[in-house]
Amino acid sequence: MANLLSGLFGNYSEVSVQELSNLYGIYLMRDEKIQMGFRLVRDTFLVTEDRLIFIDHQGITGKKTRVASIHLDSIYEVTMETAGTGFDDSELTIHYMTSPYYKTNNIQTS
Repeated sequence: MANLLSGLFGNYSEVSVQELSNLYGIYLMRDEKIQMGFRLVRDTFLVTEDRLIFIDHQGITGKKTRVASIHLDSIYEVTMETAGTGFDDSELTIHYMTSPYYKTNNIQTS
C-alpha cells in the first residue's frame, strides 16, 4: 500500500536488485551489475557501477519503451532541492555531457 501511495504522489520506491536484474538485465553490459534501483508506477531508474539507466514505459499497454543511459563519467554537476515543509516536493537534477567532443578535448564550459 505504501508503494502505491508513493507512486500516486510521484515518489520513486526502491526495488530489490534481484527483481530489477530479472526485469532489466537485458539492458546491462557484460559484467555490469545493478547497484540499486527505483520505480515510479511504470518508470524505472537503475544505478550500476558505470551508468544511470532510465526506463520509461510509454503508451496504454506499456510495450513501447524508451531507455536512456548516462555514463557516470559524463556527469559534471548534480543539484538537489529539498521540499521543506508540507508535501514531499524534492528534486534531483543531473547535468551531463551529451557530446564526447567536450570530454576528449578537455573543453571547459561554464
